[in-house]
Parts: sequence; structure tokens; C-alpha cells
Amino acid sequence: MSISFGWNREDLQQIAVLENAEGSGVSPEQKVVLGAIRRAKEHALSLFREGFHRNSSAAPAGSRDIARVRTSAVLVKPVGDLCNLRCTYCYEGSGSERLEDVRMTGATLTAIIRDVLAQDSRTVQFLWHGGEPLMAGLPFFQQAMELEREYNVNGCRIVNTVQTNGLLLNDRWMSFFRQHNFSVGISVDGSQDVHDRFRLGPCGQGTYNGVASAVRRLQEYGFDVGAISVITPALAKRAGDLFSTFRALGVNTYDVHPNFSNHSQLAGEPLSPKAFSDFTTELFDLWLGSGDTRIRIGIFADLFQGLIGHAPSTCYFAGSCTGIVGFEANGDTVPCTRPFDRGRYTFGNIARESLTSIQQSPAFRLFREEDLAGQANSQQCRWYKICHNGCPQHRLKDGKQRVDGANLYCRCQSGIDGGYAAIFDHAVRRSEEVLGLSRCTRAVEGRDGCGL
Repeated sequence: MSISFGWNREDLQQIAVLENAEGSGVSPEQKVVLGAIRRAKEHALSLFREGFHRNSSAAPAGSRDIARVRTSAVLVKPVGDLCNLRCTYCYEGSGSERLEDVRMTGATLTAIIRDVLAQDSRTVQFLWHGGEPLMAGLPFFQQAMELEREYNVNGCRIVNTVQTNGLLLNDRWMSFFRQHNFSVGISVDGSQDVHDRFRLGPCGQGTYNGVASAVRRLQEYGFDVGAISVITPALAKRAGDLFSTFRALGVNTYDVHPNFSNHSQLAGEPLSPKAFSDFTTELFDLWLGSGDTRIRIGIFADLFQGLIGHAPSTCYFAGSCTGIVGFEANGDTVPCTRPFDRGRYTFGNIARESLTSIQQSPAFRLFREEDLAGQANSQQCRWYKICHNGCPQHRLKDGKQRVDGANLYCRCQSGIDGGYAAIFDHAVRRSEEVLGLSRCTRAVEGRDGCGL
């Protein structure tokens, strides 16, 4: 049985008092926390109105009812690992695979969109990923939009998101994305000197200026640009630089991911849990002290959703990985775009078989069983409902990646100090201090006190 978590009725009443008083004697720090709580409530309300149900996470841990799986998020790699950058830490590798020109055929694209939309999910997110997905060319994306219209016979709500390094964006791309209501995510690694150390062009040149220019042009087109930063050891002690860089760029929505690449000798070992938590707790304090309610940082947004009793949104915390499916350019069907053991976790090929049969395959069942087992091992952790043992790609057993293993950044299993527990402990403690709550978050069902 998992332990209870979240603010109780007395805490929520105190928060309501502050919300009603906002604008009159409420401090800048209180405004930031209250703003995060308000967004969490709005998000939960929007999901309720849509009738959205988290498909794979709806089944209790230990369930083996594969027939209940519905695909809620689709990661598509139109050109596989092909990219116009040579980032030194890239988890897709740094060798010839980055130059291999493998492009998804129209038939494979059709099979993906047709089979996903046939499952009658309430909402489906198509996340166009890479490599660099824009290298597929605009006609590929135009065909995708036509196929979404053709095969959306169930009236599904479709959300399209593209994650790009931004260097290929031009007016045609931006007009297309605006016309079709795409969300656009950009990869930016903090200040220019850090970004240009790792995110290199094909000739070894820095790319920060080009990315910053793309962000400004997207904003001119009316996009609320989101960003992802990979936290390497070079950035781990410079949270202030990252925070000020995004403020200068006018980017208010972003998330931070620890570098976990095992491919690159230049990037070195995965970022340690302690280094990641030190960076992220400093980032929390910077955000809290800014008084800026416009800023939304993904890891903190998930935490506040949990504190008011709702599931996190981000894939690596949601505990619903079997509701997500990834497609390589050749049609191979895999857990997502992050690297897994392809021999163990390639489920099938959408170019040769239906998505329904793929989701009944032994490899898919194995991934689901191991993911549920990995999550179940963390159910006694106070942060289980926020973390769910984190991203399966970060789980290890006997020093090797295993989906049913211990997440490097989850202390309850790995036993390593730092990671998500340290981040959440700090963020909750500071938020409760700011809000003046009379009691701390309950750590164990039926027991008062912080337990921090």
C-alpha cells in the first residue's frame, strides 16, 4: 500500500485564505507559490472537462490487462537520429548513426496515425522528435496534418508538439506551426558559454546565437516557447546563469533534465543525483524569490499537482509509460525516443503489423510488467505519487539499464543521496514556510508532522 501524500483540508483552507487576499499584503514569494497552485488546479480542471483518463496508469500496479492500454502520447522520429548538430552529450550517440539519412515513408506515417487514432483515446499527443525532426521537410509535416484530419473519425482531441534545436526554423515553418496550433519546444542549455561548449554545429561551432534568434522569431509569431535544458556537470553549479538566461530570452516555460548519456566520453558519467538536486533546489529558490508568476518549471509544476491531489503531467513522473509509444523512422515500435535496449524492448514494426498486435507482443508485455514491477518497488516512498520511480530509462540493476531496476535519481531505491527526494523535500518545506501552513505535509498515513 502506498503512503498518503498531499496537503490536508486545514492546509488547503489556509491556502484559500491567501488566494482570496492575493494582491493585498501577499508577498512576492507567496504569489509565486499561489500561482503554481492555481495553474495546477486549472490543469486538473481542464482534464476533468475533457473527460481525459490516464490510460495505462488507470490500472492498479500489478495489473496485466493489456487490452486496457490506449495510446495517449506518440513520439515520432521522422528522420531517426539524423541531426544537423553534433551535441557532445547526445543520448542518441556521437558516431555514424548521427549522419545516417533514414527517412520515414509515407506508408509508415499513415500506419502510425491511422492505428493510433483508431484506438479512440480522448486525447492524443503527437510529439515530433529526433534527431532533428525538421530535417524531414515541410511536405512531410503537411502530409501528417492531412492524415490526422482523414483518420480522426472518433473526434479525438489531437495535440501536436515539435522538439527542435531551432536552427532550421524559418517563416514557412513558423507559419505552418501557427496554422496548425503546434507547440514548439527548443533545446537551450543555459548561458551561451555552456550551451556553446556542448551543443555544436557540424563544424564544431557554437549554436547559441542561432537558437536565441529562433526563440525571438517564434515569439514574434505569437508562440509561448517552451525549452528543455540538459544539466551537465558544467552547468550543475550555475543555476543562476540558466535562470537569468531564460528571463533574458523571455522563456517562461521550461524543464531541466539530468544528463544521463552513456555514449559520450566528452560528456562523462551521468550527472550525480546530488549535483542534480543541488542545482534544482537552487533553481527553486531563484524562482521563488523572483516573484514572477509567469514562470512554469516542469518539475515543480508536477510537484504542485501532486500536493493538491492530482497526477503529474510529465511523462517521466506519470507512471504511464505503456500509454506512450515511440516510432523510429523505419517503423520500429519502441518505448520512447530515449535509448533502451532495442533487443529487449523493440515491440514490433508498425510498417508490418498493426499497433493492436504490437501492444499484445511479448516484448510489450515484458516492458509493461517490468515497468509496473519497478514502480511497485517504490510504493512505500513518500514521493511515490509524484515520482513513480522516475523515468524507466534511468533505472539500473547490477549496473545495467533495467526497467524494473532502481532509478538513479530516486533515493528510496538507489540509496544515493540527492535526486528527486532532496528536491521535493526542499520545495515542499520552503513552500510551506512561505504559505505559513500550520502543519507540514503528511509523510505517513494517519501521522502528523513533517517527516522531512
